[in-house]
Amino acid sequence: MKSYIHVLWHHDHSEEPVEIISEIVSGVETRKIEIYRDGRIGFADSNRAVGGSILSEGSMPSLTEINAQAECSGEGISEAAFTKLWSQYVEGE
Repeated sequence: MKSYIHVLWHHDHSEEPVEIISEIVSGVETRKIEIYRDGRIGFADSNRAVGGSILSEGSMPSLTEINAQAECSGEGISEAAFTKLWSQYVEGE
């Protein structure tokens, strides 16, 4: 089963992303886009890791668990929305 999430990470660390957009298959992250405050983009999939991004190891936490962290706010997004973002940020690389 596939799901897609968009998480805003509220923090002051310049070297960490402020947005994380993930494709999750059976609880495992398979593609990720990371957007940094200064406009940099990182991404990862099973074949590549660009801009410091790597796929999470093991099972991904649920949105409930993510949103329980004060510094995070996440929501589910559609496959179409993820595909559009992947095309925008990754396919052009």
